[in-house]
Amino acid sequence: MKKKNTYLLFLVILISTVAHAQDKYFVYFADKKGTSFSIYKPSEFLSSRSINRRVKQHIAVRERDLPVSKTYVDQVLSTGAKIIYTSKWLNAAFIQADPTVFNAVKNLPCIQKESYLNLRINDNSNDLTFQRRSTKFGIARAFEQPADYGQSLIQNQLMGIDVMHQEGFKGDGLLIGVLDSGFFRADKLTVFDSLFKNNRILYTYDFVKKETSVYEDHIHGTQVLSCLAGYLQGSLIGPSYRASYILFRTEDDATETKKEEIYWLIAAERADSAGVDIITSSLGYTTFDKSSDNYKTSQLDGNTALITKAADHAAATGMLVVIAAGNEGTGSWKKISFPADADSVLAVGAVNRFGVYVDFSSSGPTADGRIKPDVMAMGSGVTLTDFATGIDIGDGTSFAAPVMCGLAAGLWQAFPDLTNMELLNLIKRSATQYACPNVFMGHGIPSYLKAKQLMLLGESQEVGDDDEFHVVAYPNPIHDETMHIFLNSPCTYDMLQFSIHDVCGKELLSGSINTIGGLKGTLELD
Repeated sequence: MKKKNTYLLFLVILISTVAHAQDKYFVYFADKKGTSFSIYKPSEFLSSRSINRRVKQHIAVRERDLPVSKTYVDQVLSTGAKIIYTSKWLNAAFIQADPTVFNAVKNLPCIQKESYLNLRINDNSNDLTFQRRSTKFGIARAFEQPADYGQSLIQNQLMGIDVMHQEGFKGDGLLIGVLDSGFFRADKLTVFDSLFKNNRILYTYDFVKKETSVYEDHIHGTQVLSCLAGYLQGSLIGPSYRASYILFRTEDDATETKKEEIYWLIAAERADSAGVDIITSSLGYTTFDKSSDNYKTSQLDGNTALITKAADHAAATGMLVVIAAGNEGTGSWKKISFPADADSVLAVGAVNRFGVYVDFSSSGPTADGRIKPDVMAMGSGVTLTDFATGIDIGDGTSFAAPVMCGLAAGLWQAFPDLTNMELLNLIKRSATQYACPNVFMGHGIPSYLKAKQLMLLGESQEVGDDDEFHVVAYPNPIHDETMHIFLNSPCTYDMLQFSIHDVCGKELLSGSINTIGGLKGTLELD
């Protein structure tokens, strides 16, 4: 009899637990009526750095920048729901509630009707398929000791970052926000000594755990940061080691859910408010633990995914947003991941030390036909830090993106009057395939020196002939000897077709040449 009573008590508790399961929802408010903030008093919700960034780029503070209505927040709380975060850009709230409470929330007048169907997040692990993926993926300063890049020389040299450093541009004065899955032991590693000793880590926050520390969870962000800001003479020197940083954890590596897109959105808003100049993020989303949440490649249109909208909103505030293209090139997805499809971000693919496309790097185009990735950086055999005190080698667009971010920071220091979109376009224009982009290499590999020339000479003037197509043949006319045809083609993954005619127009010879990787040399025709 006693055992039976014990069993019944357990059963009642179990039923009660199921009946009050807590789901998470992302709900949209109808408007911002009742907010206590005004676009005419931005200093009440934006830092002076954030306001100055907008002023410099002639970007007006808009209603979208206003925090959500406290009146509406109070109405949601009155139902018994818990608010985890609010989003000013999307005018929404990330809430936790049981079904009964959520029914009350969705019937509030301040909630957009049916908007909650856009994103419903259930933490319950029932019917989930757990499959881990590898996509987690100005003014120059005074002279310093010459840099000894060690193993990191090539990844810097490939884009002329070594020259950029020699000219004094190392990211001074720039504030960079890194959004990743954690920065395990970054505060203990020698490679970051200069960052911490010079107080260049200004702020950290973990949006997953809602705490300030980010140094306990995952090594991925540590490796990304080392590619960008590491400084260890003779081993690793990042392209922007003199910049200041804000580190945000937005990724829970143990799971893959749409919560992480929301964490990214809120972190980007926080970066904006803090006055960040550049966001770099080596996170991408395609499929999730819950298969019904999976994206489709047809949705890579720059407008669908929540994180894609967040990235474009971030760019609209004047921040440059640098995103890893993804590592799906050899997988079933193959395409870029979200938010690399956003039209206002700089999506970065991977090449090897020779500047050749590596097959794991995700390709384009977007679903609406735009060229992605935008540009390429070294993402194979990249020198980075390990979780102890040594130096390691890694592969992935995750490491190409921060190297590109460092180039962007140096260029922005060198040319501080550029807007974020002007800087983005300058980087693309300086790349090896700007004249003939493709879905694998985008616009190619940017160059600091080419970008500098473009700025100094102006867009309308020619910078050189390296990016032009040239054909020179001799002897001409020809008799019985071999004809030598000198070719210079910057394009990759093109087939060069040729034909030779006599003076009467009769075709004497025709053929085609594969110009993968570009072609610069001599063709001999007998």
